[in-house]
Order: sequence, then structure tokens, then C-alpha cells
Amino acid sequence: MTVNVRSHTREGDGMDGAEREQRIERRRQVVALIRAMHESDATTDELIASLSTDSDIKRVIGAMAVAGSTLADSLAKTTGRSASEVLDELEKGLRSAPVE
Repeated sequence: MTVNVRSHTREGDGMDGAEREQRIERRRQVVALIRAMHESDATTDELIASLSTDSDIKRVIGAMAVAGSTLADSLAKTTGRSASEVLDELEKGLRSAPVE
């Protein structure tokens, strides 16, 4: 399955190459964390620790939102449901999941 990441930045927004690479790396780390959580991987805590000490926590949260939005869009397209329905189902699942 191909996942299309929606761009939340615009060309000419003043972002330099180093900043762009840092944001992309942050997104990679978010995906690695999601994968580790899904697979109950031992690196989950390390990834959380790394992301939580990022100097720009707002951008970490933004990267997580981009990941969630991208997943919701992709799942909606493959299941024939709206992204809103997918997110409603996610919220319901998170509310009923055990809290550790």
C-alpha cells in the first residue's frame, strides 16, 4: 500500500534544508515509535524518551498529528469510509483500551 503524506508546509515558507531534514527525521522517529508500539518492541521506551527530549516538542506533536492524519486518510481510502469515521473508531478504541 502506498501512503501519501499531505504536506503541511508550503514552498517558499522560509524553511532551510537543515530544518526540512530535521522535520523529516522527526517524522521517521514518530513512525518508528508507532511501529515499535504495534509490535510490542523493546525499543518503545527508548523512542519515547528520545522524542520527549526533542528541543521542539510542538513539532513532535505536529509530526504525530501528521502521521495520524495520513493513516486515517489511507485507511479511509482502502475501506471506503470517511476519515472522520476512521477517527471516530480510533477514539472509541482508545477510550475502551486498558490504561497502563
